[in-house]
Amino acid sequence: MRRFRRIKIKGYKGLLDGLLVSTGRTWTLLRDNPYDYLLDGFVFVRRKFLLREVESEAVTFKREIFDLKGEFPDNYLDLNLDADRELFAHFQKKGALISVARHVEHSILVGWVEEVYERSFRLRLVDRRGIILGTRSLSYDVVRSVGFGNDYLKSLMLMMRSPKYLRVLDGQEGSVEVNK
Repeated sequence: MRRFRRIKIKGYKGLLDGLLVSTGRTWTLLRDNPYDYLLDGFVFVRRKFLLREVESEAVTFKREIFDLKGEFPDNYLDLNLDADRELFAHFQKKGALISVARHVEHSILVGWVEEVYERSFRLRLVDRRGIILGTRSLSYDVVRSVGFGNDYLKSLMLMMRSPKYLRVLDGQEGSVEVNK
């Protein structure tokens, strides 16, 4: 199962590359391969938006490289990918930042999951500089993919937890929450 994949997502011009980790009824989990032979975090793709796998010589070559590298953590194999609520409850419990992609290919919402409901969740938004914004409620049905544990999100969390950043935010709403 842990083979390299290139997939087409409905409504997106670009393709998503990654190592397939696991598949459930609702979500497919991949180790993200943003470019070349680098693995950076995870991406959860809603299966209803997954159109097809794309095969090519480049895919075959990357598959051979990742097979040779053999690097793969097993710590995400037990996630419930069959239901939205359980997956987003996992994100809420972790308290880490996630990126949420919807219908616009290169536009993401970044934040952490504050509340999980039956058909939706509430995300505390963070901008690209780590400034904590308001919240947004999103229906699970509009989410095409979710990024988790990549360098961009980890870097934002580190910056938000730094003493310098917390002094700047002193007294502003949300400044305590970044220490999760």
